[in-house]
Amino acid sequence: MLKLTFHADAAQELRALRTTDPDNYYSLVAILDEIRGDQRILAKLTEPGVWKIGSGKFDITKYSFFWNSGFDVWRIKTIDFEQGVSPYRVLYAYDWKQQYFHVLAIMPRHHDYQNDKDLTERLLKAYRELGISIN
Repeated sequence: MLKLTFHADAAQELRALRTTDPDNYYSLVAILDEIRGDQRILAKLTEPGVWKIGSGKFDITKYSFFWNSGFDVWRIKTIDFEQGVSPYRVLYAYDWKQQYFHVLAIMPRHHDYQNDKDLTERLLKAYRELGISIN
């Protein structure tokens, strides 16, 4: 059975949004709860593309910097039909042995996370801490 979990860093980022950006916090929580509760949606998290979910859709892409180095890291961009594109991206890793999706970070959309060395190190550390295999 597929599961969605949160690394402590991502959970902290999500909690911080509750005070700094409550509208987007509640929108992200609703979408992530919907994903977490539906095996069909969870199964889409390793399929690049745009998928419908409830009152919106989500765009799944491989995080190419990590993917090209053998790390199974992906990105979700959520799109709410009423609010438009979320200003945040959800970065997550897939552990195919346990069938867990681990949310590693929630980043502002306009943040240049591909060139952020601190974030890269943090994601690599979390990936290794979780014991996820490198392909």
